[in-house]
Amino acid sequence: MSTGFVIVLAEAAAVALWLLLATAILTHAYAALARRLRWTTTLRLPGPLQGLTAALLGATAVTTATGATAHANPATDTSNSAMPAAEPTTTTSTSHHHASPDPRPAAQTPTYTVRRGDSLCRIAARTLGDADRWPEIFALNRGTRFPHVGGTLRDPNIIYPGWTLDLPADADPPPHGTPAC
Repeated sequence: MSTGFVIVLAEAAAVALWLLLATAILTHAYAALARRLRWTTTLRLPGPLQGLTAALLGATAVTTATGATAHANPATDTSNSAMPAAEPTTTTSTSHHHASPDPRPAAQTPTYTVRRGDSLCRIAARTLGDADRWPEIFALNRGTRFPHVGGTLRDPNIIYPGWTLDLPADADPPPHGTPAC
């Protein structure tokens, strides 16, 4: 082995070690930077603070949804309070539905009992003559709890057989013996 060959071999080994050291430093720096950036994008709050934040967000969501419902209900209540003769009937009706937290309107209000396969659109077409009037039925019954059958009307796409829905005053409900279409 000549001296020139040993020098070239030593230089090649030095360059290889230098590249290995540079790669190790860059890999370590990249990993540290990635950990730091990942921490900032997925910030985790301490347990109690995270629970408090979830509660505040939930309360905000509930109060915003209640504001829209509260706005819709006074219109219904004012129409019922305009009929003073219906007051005793409402009391009798409320005593009949003592488990229901929502007072039911007087007996003059047409109602419809949901059957299997019904939708608000079909009920509106059958009782109001126009399927596009289903939002009126939803507005009258939104938030109503049905204790005997179970459930509360929150979503217009989800209704259950046995629910008795209030209909607008101009509705023409079918007799109870009429089969569903």
